[in-house]
Amino acid sequence: ALLRAERLEPDDEVLGVACTATLVSDRPKKGDHRAHVAVASAAGVTDHRVDLVKGCLDRKGEDRVVADAVLNAVVRACRVA
Repeated sequence: ALLRAERLEPDDEVLGVACTATLVSDRPKKGDHRAHVAVASAAGVTDHRVDLVKGCLDRKGEDRVVADAVLNAVVRACRVA
């Protein structure tokens, strides 16, 4: 994601953001519900793991938690907060 962003905006400081997650679905899951978020910049890569408690939230709730984690990671990478 970072390399593509650098190609698209070669004169600007850019970020690459990625997220992968295993969340509530219509099929039972053997493992934990979790997400991994990574943000890459010229300064390096930061990664964050989000562990969810199985059965506490529905899909919409887990999606919201992960989306918030992605946004927070971007905010931290931009040094906004």
